[in-house]
Amino acid sequence: MTLRPPRFARDRRSIGWSTAQALAVFLPTTLILVLLGVLITPAHDWLLLLRRLRWAFLAGAGLGSLLVLLGSLLSDVPIHLGWVSAQVGYVAGALFAFDGARSLGHCITGRYLVTNHRSVKRRTVALRRDGVIGWKVTQRAWHRRSCLCRLTATTAGGRGAYDVKDVLMPEGLRFTDASVPGALEPFVTCREVPA
Repeated sequence: MTLRPPRFARDRRSIGWSTAQALAVFLPTTLILVLLGVLITPAHDWLLLLRRLRWAFLAGAGLGSLLVLLGSLLSDVPIHLGWVSAQVGYVAGALFAFDGARSLGHCITGRYLVTNHRSVKRRTVALRRDGVIGWKVTQRAWHRRSCLCRLTATTAGGRGAYDVKDVLMPEGLRFTDASVPGALEPFVTCREVPA
């Protein structure tokens, strides 16, 4: 009977190799996607795209790290599946991020407030401006760094509330004031900038 080294010690070398392989594939892919994002999107959309790319990266990294962890405990096969699935997950998530950032939009046309969002199954809502009875402005922790907010138009009909997602805060406040004049006037205070 021969003694073999523990399984974890044997897998340590394969973990290091798969990490190097993952970095060799991950870095060029990320650079290409970021350059495409810079060339395609304007400045406001760039913030939206970066936010969605972060979520895509976290989803791909989470899936890959889970498989690498299973591979370190079980066998070598999930380790290689881990870095490959992280790449596939990240690229698929980045494509969804580009599509989701491209599909966002809002405008006021005549008597209607129009908003558009989602990635695969796009959702466009045309809401009559005189049907809006209130606005809710939400700014979550991950919105604050990029000065984004979510506007929710409250209405008595339909679903009751419709979202305008990922709007810059000053633009969102102007949008709410233009769609329903005076709706946020009691709540918004303007500060004078010292000269």
